[in-house]
Amino acid sequence: MNKIVFLTALLLTVSACGLLTRCSIAHAAGTSEIEILIEKADTLFEKKDLAEAKRVYLKALSINAKNLRARNNLGAVYMALGDYSKAFEQFEEILKLDPDYANAYENIGIIMCRKGDFERAVTTLKQALFLNSESSTAYYNLGLSFIGLENYQDGIKALKVAVKLNPSFSEAYSTLGELHYRLDNIKEAEECLKKAITANPGNYTAYNTMGLLNLRQANYEDASLNFGKALKGPRGVQVIALYNMGLIYLTKNDAAKSIEYFKKATELEPGFAAAFNDWAMILIKQGNFAEAEKLLVKAIMVEPKNLTFNINLIDCYKKTSKFKEALDVCDYLIKLDAKNAQAYDEKGHIYYLSGDAKNAKENYEKAIAANPSYAEAHYKLGVLYDKVGAGDRALTEYQAAVKLNPAHVFAYNNIGFSLMNSLKFDDAAKNLEAAVNINPNFTFALYNLGIVYFNRNKGADLANARKMFAKILEIEPKESNFYKLASDALTQVESKGK
Repeated sequence: MNKIVFLTALLLTVSACGLLTRCSIAHAAGTSEIEILIEKADTLFEKKDLAEAKRVYLKALSINAKNLRARNNLGAVYMALGDYSKAFEQFEEILKLDPDYANAYENIGIIMCRKGDFERAVTTLKQALFLNSESSTAYYNLGLSFIGLENYQDGIKALKVAVKLNPSFSEAYSTLGELHYRLDNIKEAEECLKKAITANPGNYTAYNTMGLLNLRQANYEDASLNFGKALKGPRGVQVIALYNMGLIYLTKNDAAKSIEYFKKATELEPGFAAAFNDWAMILIKQGNFAEAEKLLVKAIMVEPKNLTFNINLIDCYKKTSKFKEALDVCDYLIKLDAKNAQAYDEKGHIYYLSGDAKNAKENYEKAIAANPSYAEAHYKLGVLYDKVGAGDRALTEYQAAVKLNPAHVFAYNNIGFSLMNSLKFDDAAKNLEAAVNINPNFTFALYNLGIVYFNRNKGADLANARKMFAKILEIEPKESNFYKLASDALTQVESKGK
């Protein structure tokens, strides 16, 4: 099944801006030569003239190598330049001189957070807060570290303290809003995002997330408005806004406009893997498999281990009967993770499509062994058993699939079909009704249920059969086989009802 990566927009909204971490800058007033130099460097830092700020901090340290403020802020410059190794050296040197210097612990914690060492980041930031419990930036970065550990409740607590200490902390409100959005706390998300924008109308990340919230509510007008505001932001935010605009049109089934925005996003950021993936999904739906394949390869070159992208490439290969290439991708995924049930399942399906029942069965069973709760492998194994005439074993696998996944509409349909052929109309009807309840437009189930009602012919069965076939005529194109089948069946129902 093709997968669209909707939440990537939210996640990249955070990571594209370097987790929005704020470095901890030490401030002090003074009139000595070194203090004047530091004040000058601080001003340069605020103006983002990092090279000149670095030069002036180094000059200050040449006068007094033990000046903690100059060394801390030099470390902050290195952080802003992305040179975490040199930044870390500065903060470690500070702690040799003063083991209780809170800013140094805080900045080390930020470095750990940016490098993905969230456990160490939490420990270090807690030490910073032990020394200075009034630092809103330390609480903010502690919140980000908890989010990195998927400890969302502690992340919320830390971010709430950050905005309590600093009510105008726009980035903290924005991140808190994004977190609430992820957790489906829509009301709280909206409140936080509004506060983020009020505190800083230039918080373009907040506009992006507000747009996603609007999109979830099918409020396309406000979503477009907020993504449009985000497009005025820095390049990284613009990329996400363009991608999100593509999602609006994807939701509205406007493939051309969606592709237009995905293309713009990838032109601005050639490494935007999710946009390549979603663009490819549209092309697959349109039957343009050659171009879809190229886009998926681009996405995988950026994120080689991304399961969704690789599975989508397998699906693309299957649709063009490139079974060898599809198997190669499956083997790659299994090499990455020998317990990857989905990869074994896909491998089984490739063998099934190529007519190799033995290897198909073997790989479906490997998928189930890797993950006994993987419903799809049970379903496909049932299809295989049906194909080779082992109806009882097929039924057992279909029943296992719906037990593991009560929303597996295809398995319910096949159970109903199997029971119908065994003339067990009551049980067949129950399973086909379950399929139709899950997906009221599932043509296969509608047709089969109509046949069951027609053959059982108890009470209101003929009227219900008429409804099933009439529904098919509403949703199927007139040139489709199902339209003809349903039309013929409806004629028989009318004839039988006379």
